[in-house]
Amino acid sequence: MKEMKLRSFIHIIFLSNMFFFIITVNITAVRAGECAVTGTLTGKITVSLSGRCIPNALVTVPVALLTFKTASDSAGIFTITGIPPGKKYAIRANKKGYKSGISFASINTGDITHCDLSMSLLYLKLLYPNGGESIYAGSEVNISWDAVGIDNVRLEFSITGGQTWFLLADNVNSSTGLYTWEVPDLPSKKCLIKISDTGKSNLSDISDMAFSNSSF
Repeated sequence: MKEMKLRSFIHIIFLSNMFFFIITVNITAVRAGECAVTGTLTGKITVSLSGRCIPNALVTVPVALLTFKTASDSAGIFTITGIPPGKKYAIRANKKGYKSGISFASINTGDITHCDLSMSLLYLKLLYPNGGESIYAGSEVNISWDAVGIDNVRLEFSITGGQTWFLLADNVNSSTGLYTWEVPDLPSKKCLIKISDTGKSNLSDISDMAFSNSSF
């Protein structure tokens, strides 16, 4: 005896101002041997260049009002089932300390779609001034840093050992690794520079030690 097909319908009604929105969800149990009405997505998450696998990365696939998600396993492999068929879904991978990876894939009914993603490690390090230097008001100082996987940075200056901060520059292209700063006339022996990623990584670095700023 064949397994019977079961159908159920869920009607959700939203009221917003003068408009009604009705969403119908069709839940179907398929007969044995009958093709599924959804597809499967699988792939591997790796580090750019090195190819090292990335475990516990969050993989998301937004589809209309739904978001399908899972985490990669210890080998960086992920599998998401039950995705409705569609073209060019945005597949995203996220993990703290890495720049988000994105790729696009189409899902076909009853098929398994393979889509690998890569993410670059995020790195941000302030090089100069990093502590112990003596700078002078009115002079030009080249603030320098190393950055990997970061698009833009924010630069800040403190004369209170980090209790308060002045914004020097925002959305500076991190690939330059350099920002020429005209030192203000704010004498202090407790000066620090802070550099931060303007994106979502929350990465930042501060001068290891205080430096001094003096008037001529």
